[in-house]
Amino acid sequence: MPAITQAFVLGAGLGTRLRPLTEDLPKPLIPIFQKPLITFALDHLVDAGIESFIINTHKLPETFKDVFPANKYLDHSVKLAHEPVLLETGGGIKNVEADLGKEPFITYSGDILTDVDAKRVWPRPLLFATGESSILLGDMACSAITTSPISPFGVRTFFSGSPPTRRYPSFQF
Repeated sequence: MPAITQAFVLGAGLGTRLRPLTEDLPKPLIPIFQKPLITFALDHLVDAGIESFIINTHKLPETFKDVFPANKYLDHSVKLAHEPVLLETGGGIKNVEADLGKEPFITYSGDILTDVDAKRVWPRPLLFATGESSILLGDMACSAITTSPISPFGVRTFFSGSPPTRRYPSFQF
């Protein structure tokens, strides 16, 4: 598998569970230790070799421009893709399909904190549908990979073994 050097970072949610904190800022921009939450995700991705980011936005998109005024983060390119109408994960990916091109990419939630060693997982990346547009990262076996049909948005979901049937622990807040 070729090296994964680009990421689609989910930043377009409404952040309803964190109101009133999200009335003036999108959830990925809420400060944690004096820096926007999304920058922890970007740091994690940079450490794993990601060179460029596409971040979808919806609520208060101008606030993302304030955080990434030169369309850069640590000398890595950042493209903001505004969604006037929420497109959900699959629609968001379809919306930036031309920007992603044919190269592999990782989809990553912009509102999570984790210390999972992504380099151990990414040689065999898997997308787990948890019902909340979250990516579950972990040291997963890849023995019996099955695929779902391609959705109307052009997205295929991969599972190791059977699709998860129970709720997995989440690092979202």
